[in-house]
Amino acid sequence: MDPSEIKTFNQIMEFAIEKEQEAADLYRDLSEESERAGVREMFLGLSKQEEGHKAKLQAMDRGAFPGKGASEIPDLKIGDYLSPVSIGPDSSYQDILIFAMKREDASVQLYKDLASHAEAGDAKQVFETLAEEEKKHKLNLETEYDEHVLKDN
Repeated sequence: MDPSEIKTFNQIMEFAIEKEQEAADLYRDLSEESERAGVREMFLGLSKQEEGHKAKLQAMDRGAFPGKGASEIPDLKIGDYLSPVSIGPDSSYQDILIFAMKREDASVQLYKDLASHAEAGDAKQVFETLAEEEKKHKLNLETEYDEHVLKDN
């Protein structure tokens, strides 16, 4: 679905669910291609997280979107300063984390852009809430990177 075609709450939800499924499929496919057990497990874990996000979205209704909360999600900005990477079957843990951070950041930006163009009301609140969810995912990945990649160097 093209983001410019989104007009209704149901279309917003379909779009978000489609994006989560795309991410889950990508990580699952990469896990199947991977020759290294640790990398395979990392991809499977990421795929399961995305499936969980999809399930969460499928369970939501209009009342589940109160808009942005009072607290801001911190941004460590680690991923902002790393170059994009391609990943494949032999990717390192570091590259997988970078790839996932970049993907989550792109989702944050997409939902922020959609929120800025949405009219006030349900659509704007949904996009803002989805952006906050993606920020949480990025924070989790950046924290993992900080704890397991940066501290090991």
